[in-house]
Amino acid sequence: MASFDDIPRNIAELIAAHTRLYLDDPVRAHLWDATPVGVPGTVPTLLLTTTGRKSGSPRHVPLLYLAHGRGYLVVGSKGGSSGHPAWYLNLVGHPACEIRVGAPAGKARARVLSG
Repeated sequence: MASFDDIPRNIAELIAAHTRLYLDDPVRAHLWDATPVGVPGTVPTLLLTTTGRKSGSPRHVPLLYLAHGRGYLVVGSKGGSSGHPAWYLNLVGHPACEIRVGAPAGKARARVLSG
C-alpha cells in the first residue's frame, strides 16, 4: 500500500478501504461515493497498479479519471500540493502499469501529457 503520511488519517483510511473494495469487488468499487473526501456525490474511479520505484512491489491506488479516446486521463495533483503523489513518481520510474475500470483489468503504459 502506498504511504499516506502527508494526508489526514481519516482520508488515508478511506482510500485504503476503497482500494480493498476495488480488489475484492471492482464492479461495486467503480462508482464511489466521494463525499467523505470533499468531492460531491458518486464519481467513477479506476484502480491503478504501479510498480514501486524503490521497492519494486505492486502499489494500488484508486483514482478519479476521465475516459479519453482509447485511454484514461488521471491527474497527479496530490490535492493541490506542490509535490507529486507517490503513484506518479512510480509511473515516471516504471511507466508499465495495470488499470482496472470496474471489473476489466488491462496492461497500460503511462505517459505525461503537456500542453
